[in-house]
Amino acid sequence: RIAVGGFAEVFRGSYQGTLVAVKQLLERGKSVREKLENEVQTLARLRHPNLLLFMGYALEPPLILTEFMRRGSLHGILKSDECFKVDGLRCLNITMAVARVMHYLHTRSPPLPHLHLKSPNILVDQNCRVTTPHFVMSLLPSSTSPHAPPRVPAPHHVLAHHSPTPPTSPSP
Repeated sequence: RIAVGGFAEVFRGSYQGTLVAVKQLLERGKSVREKLENEVQTLARLRHPNLLLFMGYALEPPLILTEFMRRGSLHGILKSDECFKVDGLRCLNITMAVARVMHYLHTRSPPLPHLHLKSPNILVDQNCRVTTPHFVMSLLPSSTSPHAPPRVPAPHHVLAHHSPTPPTSPSP
């Protein structure tokens, strides 16, 4: 096992002779299978150099295969003593890679907001290429699940819908 998250466990595996990451969903049942089938319809159409490559899926047990990122998460790199240094230039490159993939996702029609952008979800391969996985909200556990992350709107969504009351002038 490589990692466990809010809705899945991730394992290292092999698929047709290629090293892959296997993301096995924690929830089971007919509704999860339906959500997974809907999800893979979206994932199969997404292609971007900084988006984790979707390679396949299975319905039972419900899992998703993606490319394997040998260096792991940015979070793990930042916390380790690994010789991989995140200096100013590398930090800029990571930031630009994440910005490019977020722009790609947000300018799709309809837009595909990531909603879980954080250092554990920014992955790095052996050549220092930065990717982020994208899983549409349909695969996240329901808010009643013990694995459900807190649901909060994205800041730009809140700001776009907040219309402050204009100041009023005192009446003469």
